[in-house]
Amino acid sequence: MKELSILVAVTCIAGFVCGLDPQPTANVWQTANHTRPWQNPAWATPGSQPPSGVTTPQIPRGNTDWPSLPGANQPSQQQGPTRSYSNVVSPVNQRPPNAATSPSPQRHNYNGQQNTQRNTHYRPTQSSKTSSSQNITQPTDRELEELSEKLFNDDLSNTGRNIRLSIQSRTQSNSLVDEAPQPLLSVDGEALQKPTIKALRQLYDNYIADPSFVESVTAAERQEESEFLDKVLDTTVMKEAMDFLSDKGFVQKNKKAYKDLLSLLWFTMYSRGGGIIGSSAFEHVFMGELKRDEVGGLHNWIFFANEEENHRVDYMGYLKKLDLGKKSNLLKVHFRWSNVIKQAGSMFVGTSPELEMALYTVCFFTRPDDRCPLSIGGKTFGIQTRRYYLRGNRGTVIGTAYPVF
Repeated sequence: MKELSILVAVTCIAGFVCGLDPQPTANVWQTANHTRPWQNPAWATPGSQPPSGVTTPQIPRGNTDWPSLPGANQPSQQQGPTRSYSNVVSPVNQRPPNAATSPSPQRHNYNGQQNTQRNTHYRPTQSSKTSSSQNITQPTDRELEELSEKLFNDDLSNTGRNIRLSIQSRTQSNSLVDEAPQPLLSVDGEALQKPTIKALRQLYDNYIADPSFVESVTAAERQEESEFLDKVLDTTVMKEAMDFLSDKGFVQKNKKAYKDLLSLLWFTMYSRGGGIIGSSAFEHVFMGELKRDEVGGLHNWIFFANEEENHRVDYMGYLKKLDLGKKSNLLKVHFRWSNVIKQAGSMFVGTSPELEMALYTVCFFTRPDDRCPLSIGGKTFGIQTRRYYLRGNRGTVIGTAYPVF
């Protein structure tokens, strides 16, 4: 019995039982040609603050404050790879050789063979002094409703009149029956040529739908993101939204600070589980993610139409519909994506990328982790955002954002 007790104690110390996770030896890791996440220099980012000129929501956090995202109910254990636009090469002919223009089948290759660890990180250039939280003025609900009405009226890229909407039958979120034999959306090709929509679609083949794979990024892909943000910031809608945030003290009033802010919030990479850096707010909201038997995000009608056109989305019926005017709508739909059912997903239909990004960004700052009251065409609704906390007290970025009504 004495010898047995000694054996158990030695075994526990070695870490193979008693609930411990033994560290692999250096030789094992070297043989596997694998780098531990915390040893990856791409994630050992020296700064710990958000871009100068940007104030992200900073609220004391407890164990219950983390956003309830798939696989992300714990603080991220990795820093999101960050990005810099200071040394970007020309994008001409520099797309990956196996990447189509749009849409791309590369995004739907889930075997991970095309994924390598990101070796770049976002390091925004300091453009102005950081706003102090004492200088922030929270807008009233009325101000948010008035802003959303104005942005919608100024949305020159609205394509509601270029879309044929076929909502068909109402269904239930737990239904397995396809109540809609026809596609939901039929989009005029002219609508897809609007500058911000075209730039948005250029980003589709930059991502892998499964967030459990670490994603790679190229200089050409970073340039595409930069060009998309430039086109968005050239619109009246985004200028007005960012000026609104600036007037309230969230960001300094200059285009560089605006771009740094949007880059940080939407394109910072982070983990939704397992410490694997394979997700971002942009991918989650404006595209979608597939993890095991769950669809994450996919709150954008342009991507939904793209997937329908390529027979990867099967629209199964609608749950709710709200007419916003200018042939634009809010929809809550039931659908199957790559053979995985999403019980209920909400999205705008007919609105521009800049309007949606503007509303989500404003709501993230002014009503984080809460319902943000908005109004379009006299119809009131809300936007729900969730914060994602970056490691090392580096602030928060967008975990998710979607309309609620």
